[in-house]
Amino acid sequence: MEANIDNEEPEVSAVQGVTPSNNLLSLSECQCDASLSASDPLSGLGWSLDSPRSPPFLGMRCSRRGVSPLHAGLDSLLWAMECLISLDQTHFSFASKCVDIIKMIDNTQDWPTFAAELETFKGLRSAFPAFSIRHLPRRHNIRADFLENKARARGCLFSHASTSFPIGSPA
Repeated sequence: MEANIDNEEPEVSAVQGVTPSNNLLSLSECQCDASLSASDPLSGLGWSLDSPRSPPFLGMRCSRRGVSPLHAGLDSLLWAMECLISLDQTHFSFASKCVDIIKMIDNTQDWPTFAAELETFKGLRSAFPAFSIRHLPRRHNIRADFLENKARARGCLFSHASTSFPIGSPA
């Protein structure tokens, strides 16, 4: 299945466990992204959390290439959630360039191929008091896009999460 990435459709969002309100708009946002190529055995994952209440957090990971771009995008979201839970950062929203991830979260039964990943998502989601995710076009997902491309370009398996941005990253 091909992932519906960076579609110019009207903005799609999934909100679970809360009623949409202005409170969601005031939450900080974690932007997630993933990159893979048919000719490359590795995938790059990246996420960036900017918050006025804490220093910025970011993550870069290079792992074995997933089955599809959609699998890689979901892996990026799950890994970001895991990292941020471990850092006790759970009061913000998420954004992804992949519209299909948002549709998948809204209608889990329509995506049986992702049953294991969606079970993991449900467990992680329970750590977030208010969970929301929205579509963010690639042109606005600059930091996460930079991080996932930089991770894949390293050409070796690694995982890194911290509060410092790599040299050359967009501010």
